[in-house]
Amino acid sequence: MIRKIKYFLQALLEVALEGFKSLISNKPKFYHHIILINILTYFATHFFLSMGTVKHLIGYSFYSDNFEIWQPITSMFMHGGFWHLFINMLVFWSMAGMFEKMMSKIQFATLYFTAGLVGYCLQSVFSDPNIPLVGASGAVFGFLASAIILTPNKKFYIIFFPFIGFKAKWLISIGLLTELVLGIVSAKTGIGHMCHFGGGITGILISGFWVTKKIPNYIKSFIK
Repeated sequence: MIRKIKYFLQALLEVALEGFKSLISNKPKFYHHIILINILTYFATHFFLSMGTVKHLIGYSFYSDNFEIWQPITSMFMHGGFWHLFINMLVFWSMAGMFEKMMSKIQFATLYFTAGLVGYCLQSVFSDPNIPLVGASGAVFGFLASAIILTPNKKFYIIFFPFIGFKAKWLISIGLLTELVLGIVSAKTGIGHMCHFGGGITGILISGFWVTKKIPNYIKSFIK
């Protein structure tokens, strides 16, 4: 078992290094490495590592006795179950390829990690200290909300209304406000509403101030 863990962690490190090389080179599709790291981490934490080790890697609130300084990063790549992983990576994959072409890889990586960290911090303030914080939802919502700036008029379709397209600037804005309200009124449920909201706002700010530098003009056009 120890040999298997060592081999798996070595493979995970190699993927991370390849992702870093892609980040600093001109190779496309840096986001593929992020997805692969999430998948490998899922299998490592569910099938290879002991529960004692996993407990130190998953996230906890800043107020929890179980909090460790590295958890805001490690928990960003961990998921509670298959469907949690699948939905997060599916949403990320559906947008990342398009957005990677609109920004530099440094901007792309900064958005991913900053949105994830801000989402973690905000959720940590509002959540029950005993409920673990895991998932890439904050980072994913960062990219989802970036559509408000990068592709505001692109139509999104949701499962309940598959034949009706909603412009990104309206659908995602309503979604973020909903996450904020749910995060306040149901903060102790364990669902990362404030993480989603924090990640989304971070994505908007990074896209608006750094990637496009058009937030002031966008606000004027948004309220027309």
